[in-house]
Amino acid sequence: GLLQPGERQTLTFTAPEEPGDYPYVCTFPGHWIRMNGVMTVVAEGASDLPPVAAPTQPAAAVRPFVRQWKVGDLAGDLRAVSSRDPEPGRAVLEAATCFSCHRSYATQSSGSAVGPPFDESVAKYDRSGLLRQILEPSAVIADGYATEVFFTTDERIIQGRVVGELSGQLRIQDDPYDPSHIILLPAADIEERRPAAHSAMPSALLNTFTRTEILDLLAYLIRG
Repeated sequence: GLLQPGERQTLTFTAPEEPGDYPYVCTFPGHWIRMNGVMTVVAEGASDLPPVAAPTQPAAAVRPFVRQWKVGDLAGDLRAVSSRDPEPGRAVLEAATCFSCHRSYATQSSGSAVGPPFDESVAKYDRSGLLRQILEPSAVIADGYATEVFFTTDERIIQGRVVGELSGQLRIQDDPYDPSHIILLPAADIEERRPAAHSAMPSALLNTFTRTEILDLLAYLIRG
């Protein structure tokens, strides 16, 4: 299930019988880039267990869970959003790692272009629709930003966003955190192609933010 900060869940599974290193990943679209690890299986009774690597970076502070926000929870506050000071909203965008995938404006170089620029979404949706895009990103995926799953003739599975085609090869952006990483996939090697069911943008991004912070975020987007 989807766990909130501070929650735990125990999974029971049968480990491989043969000793070795077994990689594992999070299968939510795009998450495998950052959420992955290696399970090491050793012989029963082995005493020479491999050392556990120390983390390369200090753990980030965990924000406490606030609420699993719905559009209706904030609907009554949307009319007054434009009267708020937009400046605190930028800090919320940074804390929610929104700039990892979006730019503030289509012409701006800062931020990433994996998702649509904020100004495009602001121009397309009213306040309620904009909030829904943030809270329910898979409800409506912006044209040109959907990901696809490709099954190849050599039994590979590739998932990503098609950003172009050149000389019979699809250019696939498979890493949402590194837009420069492109896979070239010959069209002749594609056995099956289907749209991904979910947006690369995860839901629940704002579950650790307060009502005030979310309204500040919207004020920044609207007044940009």
